[in-house]
Amino acid sequence: MYCVQVEVGGEVGDYIVTQGPLPDTVGAFWQLVLEQDVTVVVMLTGETEGGKVKCHRYWPDSVHTPLDVCDGYVLHVRVDR
Repeated sequence: MYCVQVEVGGEVGDYIVTQGPLPDTVGAFWQLVLEQDVTVVVMLTGETEGGKVKCHRYWPDSVHTPLDVCDGYVLHVRVDR
């Protein structure tokens, strides 16, 4: 994980850059999102590439399905594809 400041169009923003979570680190991933008050998560890779899993699915199958992420926190997630 890296925390960086990036300037885009004259605006400086803070960003957290991390790899996609593994099956046993999904809870830690969402804990980071919650602790840092992240409002947008952007995924820049596919779930699979060349038949190999690159990222564990950390979002629900449906926008109507809440996601139990960690320590009893349940998120309602909007998924844009």
